[in-house]
Amino acid sequence: MLAANFGELRSNHFHTGIDIKTKGSEGYRLYAIADGYVSRIKVSPYGYGKAIYIDHPELGITSVYAHCQHFSGAIEEYVLTEQVKQEFFEIELFPGTDKLVVKKGDVIAISGNTGGSSAPHLHFEIRDTKTEHPLNPLLFDFLDVADTRAPEIRAVKLYALSKMGYRIPGKEKVFPAVLSGKEYTVSGKKVTLPSHFCSENGGVGLAVRVIDRYDAAQNVCGIYEGRLMLNADTVYTQQMKELDFAVNRQINTHMDYEEFKFKKLGFEKYFRTPHNKLPIYPNTDSGILGLYPGNSYQMHYNALDIAGNSLDMKFTLDIAAGELRKEDTPWDAYDPGYMYPDSIYTFESSSCQILFRDYLLYEPVLKKFQSEEGKVVFGDAKIPIDGTYRLAMKLPKAIGNRSRAIIIHTDYRGRQKALQSEIKEGWISATPKEMGTFEIQEDTIAPEVRSTNFVNGGAVTGKTLLTWTVSDDLSGVAEYAVYVNGKYQVLEFEPKRDQLFTSITELGVGIHQVKLVVKDGVGNETVEQYEIKK
Repeated sequence: MLAANFGELRSNHFHTGIDIKTKGSEGYRLYAIADGYVSRIKVSPYGYGKAIYIDHPELGITSVYAHCQHFSGAIEEYVLTEQVKQEFFEIELFPGTDKLVVKKGDVIAISGNTGGSSAPHLHFEIRDTKTEHPLNPLLFDFLDVADTRAPEIRAVKLYALSKMGYRIPGKEKVFPAVLSGKEYTVSGKKVTLPSHFCSENGGVGLAVRVIDRYDAAQNVCGIYEGRLMLNADTVYTQQMKELDFAVNRQINTHMDYEEFKFKKLGFEKYFRTPHNKLPIYPNTDSGILGLYPGNSYQMHYNALDIAGNSLDMKFTLDIAAGELRKEDTPWDAYDPGYMYPDSIYTFESSSCQILFRDYLLYEPVLKKFQSEEGKVVFGDAKIPIDGTYRLAMKLPKAIGNRSRAIIIHTDYRGRQKALQSEIKEGWISATPKEMGTFEIQEDTIAPEVRSTNFVNGGAVTGKTLLTWTVSDDLSGVAEYAVYVNGKYQVLEFEPKRDQLFTSITELGVGIHQVKLVVKDGVGNETVEQYEIKK
């Protein structure tokens, strides 16, 4: 029944709801879970697609239904009216407390596959109305999900850590989990670490690769709670009860980012740095284990799912005799060649300015800044950051049409992406979410469009659906509109299929004029005009 659960690991974020399967199809009715009113509606080609938010004042919660095919009744009429009024498909509305009142069990939308959805399903959330924090929907009684299966532990990983919880490069080991009877362990029930994993002020950290599954599906999901015990004392706990959108990107420090990004392996850390502000840790322990050479420790890890199914992993951790690790820069002490999480950095040349605010980094990062006219290389594109920074570049003289300039980011795989850019007084600026290579390019080519289900001068029959394929080589499709006999019609954009489409319900017999307008991110415009016969 569930394709994904709350708190599941995703790229740059935790999953903030549950994904309910719809048997690979669209068109299922979606019902309001309780009395309330529609407080927000958002329609976008990206993200949640067509999404509806219902406040339930008596419960203090908001329910969210995302990736809808369309809305129902008065809700759909209200959205269409506002789209026509604003002459744009993408829209965000806040109807107020009295505009769209719903009762428990009312049909509010039809399930679909809009936005960032990769297959038909319902993404469902419950949020605290006051804080807007996502809450685990399975803690409420709105949905009964069969679950008798305990979590599965795949592996553990041990790290040498600085006193701040920074991982020491080259000092980490992975140990596959082995099922022994009713609990997990490692091969031989014992692991041994070199003495240099330990230091006077730092320690050892543990990460666990653990999954959970529900009875009716084989989809890999996340656990609800995990606890780490050292010599029978609980030293670290995580619990997927509540999340916070403001810090959700800090999943990149909660998990082993490199294992997840480059190997698709979800190791969750049971230690953290002081900069980690995620609300999933019930206590304040750092999880950094102060271990010493020549000693032996009993490790116990417990995984629990939301239905109460539990599984344990136990093993002995020996630290070999020998010397403690000498404290190293930049992880234990300051090194001027590195950037640190708690500091602000500026980089400047005659053609580039970068303002890198504090708490964007999760661990120390080697400084890298190379600038030339129209191009800058900043940092390592493989290293994640926790938000945006300001990048400004001087427009080169070679750019003929400065209003068509755009900053292009190249990631570690060589993939390019246009950044939303602003031009002012000979400079172009953007706010990237990644480090890497940035270049100024000139976009002078308008989007390409091609009608796919009708021809100019041709006849259309039945319910009129007009579709186009659309593409843009650089700055991307940004604006789009269609007019029939001079009247605006709602034009939808489906980027997964590179498709524009409109459904015209009122089209009388005769010849009709159709005008399509598509603009890219810098204002290049394509205008197509057609005649169709009914």
